Amino acid sequence: MQNVMRVIQKTFRFTVVSVFLLFSPLSLVNADENHYKNVLVGDRAATMGGAYNAISDDSSGAYYNPAGLAYSYGDSLSGSGNAYHSTKTTYEKSIADRDWVRDSTAILPNFFGMIKKFGDITIAVSYIIPDSIIEHQDQQYDISADHPTVSNYYLSLHSEDRTNMVGPSMAFEIAENLSFGISLFYSYRIYRHQQHQFIVFHDGSADTSYSSVKLEEYSYTPKIGFQWSPFEPFFFGLTVSKAYLLSRSLERDYSEIESGDYTLFDATYSQEIEYPTVISLGMAWYPSSSLLFSADIDHYATSDEDLKSVTNVSLGSEWFLSANHALRAGLFTNNDNRKECTTSSCNIAHLDMSGMTLGYSSHTRTSSFTLGAIYATGSGKADVYGDQTAIVDMKRESLTFLFAAGYSY
Repeated sequence: MQNVMRVIQKTFRFTVVSVFLLFSPLSLVNADENHYKNVLVGDRAATMGGAYNAISDDSSGAYYNPAGLAYSYGDSLSGSGNAYHSTKTTYEKSIADRDWVRDSTAILPNFFGMIKKFGDITIAVSYIIPDSIIEHQDQQYDISADHPTVSNYYLSLHSEDRTNMVGPSMAFEIAENLSFGISLFYSYRIYRHQQHQFIVFHDGSADTSYSSVKLEEYSYTPKIGFQWSPFEPFFFGLTVSKAYLLSRSLERDYSEIESGDYTLFDATYSQEIEYPTVISLGMAWYPSSSLLFSADIDHYATSDEDLKSVTNVSLGSEWFLSANHALRAGLFTNNDNRKECTTSSCNIAHLDMSGMTLGYSSHTRTSSFTLGAIYATGSGKADVYGDQTAIVDMKRESLTFLFAAGYSY
């Protein structure tokens, strides 16, 4: 009977450790690589759902379509920040009969840019944070009533994942109503994750494990763009970009104490990955001088056989109540590039998201100020144990409040 109970304990232990291994060393390292619109960049662009490819006439155009910089009004400085960015992910009934809830909260600037005109040529320099997650959690699960051998499960998790981009852009008109632009971004990503778990059994025994993961990644991304207005009031945009890996290293340390025996493991990996080719099309329509509608289609074409190509859609609108006050709104999708989970095949998880945006801007001749909110939600499936025996429902919500200011001179 004792042997049977130890088998049950080991089965639970294996299950929990599988969850731990699944969501920390590898899958969390790749989590943000599976969605492309976790943070919307800029102020006007972000509050229009990111539908900015055919507009891009301010410094955030360096990110969306550098060709739009050719139509910017004079020299300028601008910056935007997410005053509050929160994400909540729930894996339903994944620890015994309890939900595993993960929260991330960050306060960060996500864009700064400046534009300088030199005759017919426009030069810009931008600093961008397209993604950032910070998690600090300490959780306790009393599952004594739900599990035959385990009484308590303790989980402590601390992680941070942030990507920084910086680079120059250039734009100019190559013909009447036709412009060309190019941006070259250098990117640095740092990911750190520490997780400790402690399992207490009914018989008084206990197991513990600890893991530490660090990822550093360097890459560069050239982006070329065109804007064209064959007839007013319609404008069209096109961009093509692809990131190229310079280096990517993953360090992992793992330790476990089980029934008095301990296991130690550490390794450093040099990884190679292939980024998708991104093709974006945009259209803007100005039915009047105070009203604007825009739409973008972003296609991410991957050659990785374990992933799939993804298409996202953004819709935006802007309404000037007067010369100094504007309201903006938008809708967008943020689809997952992983294949959907089934009982015969699962690539960790699959979660498609969609969101909405709302913003207000106050303008003067030389300055602007913007307040906005972004909400996104989605649901999907996750292979919690990593062996396709328990594919659970998962859902995610994110809320962002942003503010931005700009100065033209």
